[in-house]
Amino acid sequence: MFNRSSFAVFFLSALFAVSLFAGPEALAQDDPMVPDTIIVTTPDNQARRMFNEGQALLRENDAESALAKFEEGLELDPASSRNMYGKALAHSELEQESEAVEAFEAAIELSQENGDTETLGAAQRALGTIAYRNAVPLLEPFPLPQENAEQVLPLLQQAEAGQLNNPMLPYQFARTYNALGQFEDAEQYAMTAVEVGAEEGEDNSALYYELGLARVGTGDKEGAREAFEQAIGGTWGGWAEYQISQLDAEDGTGG
Repeated sequence: MFNRSSFAVFFLSALFAVSLFAGPEALAQDDPMVPDTIIVTTPDNQARRMFNEGQALLRENDAESALAKFEEGLELDPASSRNMYGKALAHSELEQESEAVEAFEAAIELSQENGDTETLGAAQRALGTIAYRNAVPLLEPFPLPQENAEQVLPLLQQAEAGQLNNPMLPYQFARTYNALGQFEDAEQYAMTAVEVGAEEGEDNSALYYELGLARVGTGDKEGAREAFEQAIGGTWGGWAEYQISQLDAEDGTGG
């Protein structure tokens, strides 16, 4: 289910405050937050007016009325990608996930047909965020069961396709691919996770631990040891030390 306080507000701001509004040139319109590049085929731009009114109602947290406006806009102009996106936002505010997903997908199709790249990107990010949030409960167990990994992989792929800006995404890909025994893919994502983690400056022991596991799987024991050693001292240090002891036992160097 959606979190009303964060999900819809996030995408409302992403669409109406950043993605779709192209700056000073948009100010010539009666609603300065909607650019003149919105094109509708109906007389005197009634569909665009519905979009403007629906946007204002969403900002006032009146999602039901906003939904009616966006649907009216779609009746006037069925090709309106932005009214379709607004409809998806309203459904998300009303915690109607299946309806929101369906509308986001429709907004993507209309945006592609219209060449509306701003709405296209916003709708893709919306679906990516939904997918990632649905993946989170499946990612909770440690170690990650293969069954969970099989279910979560398409969700992570959808999040990635939506260009979701989440620093945890490559790490969760690494975990998932390790659980599936696809170690080369796991290594690539774990390396990306380490790079991102270095920029964040946090405890990256979990990232190095997954990198070590991936390298064990590919047969790169020396590289695995180096990765596990990088994890020592962090939260996952104990697990990393255990993996090093396993490598030592295999090499006949353990105590």
